[in-house]
Amino acid sequence: MVSMLTYTGNADEIPVIRELAKNLAAHLSEDRWELSSFSSLKELQCFMERQPLIDMACYDVTVEGSLTCLGQIRNRYKDMLLMLIADRTLSPMEYVRPDILASGLILRPFTREMLQEKLKNMMLEHLAKAEKPNVEEAFVLSGKEGKTRVPYRQIYYFEARNKKLYLRLLDREMAFYGTMEELEEKLPEVFLRCHRSFLVNCSHIERILLSQNEIVLSHGISVPLSRSYKPYFREFR
Repeated sequence: MVSMLTYTGNADEIPVIRELAKNLAAHLSEDRWELSSFSSLKELQCFMERQPLIDMACYDVTVEGSLTCLGQIRNRYKDMLLMLIADRTLSPMEYVRPDILASGLILRPFTREMLQEKLKNMMLEHLAKAEKPNVEEAFVLSGKEGKTRVPYRQIYYFEARNKKLYLRLLDREMAFYGTMEELEEKLPEVFLRCHRSFLVNCSHIERILLSQNEIVLSHGISVPLSRSYKPYFREFR
């Protein structure tokens, strides 16, 4: 699955971008594409609080406050491909910055053909990048929806349940097949076994409740801690 975010202050641009993106996605890959679109900065900020997966984005920098929000998004999604939407009333010095790091730019007024070409270039760049994922920074799932790249920093824990493995994000779970032993071998050291059915991302730990056999993570998420794994977590108290 590939996730694409669109934000533009011009609501009329959203259906055009979505239509072109859907058509290009169907032509360029067999992966399922998840398209999220917003014309309200407030709605976008609420959406971002869920810590969604984002592989690429089309983003309007002409709206007041949009650049500040984009800087925060880019800080969290460092590998996201980004195409900016701007116009000639805004100086390039406002958005040509190392903390924004855009991979593409389209200036208003633009035609449907111009937009299609820009989207196609960004999508092709993502697909080429996906063929050689940085395994040190993300977990890659392969399934019916194609390959989904999940940054390790967004994963709270892995769980074995009902003959499947699940990775937990803030707002959802994603299932795949494998064993905990295989998973434990290939994950970075920040993931530790805390239970026979759980591997926890230690970077999300807020506190350890040894007497209650529980690990509390950020956003109120918790996982069980079995007796045999308690010695590995005493230092987090």
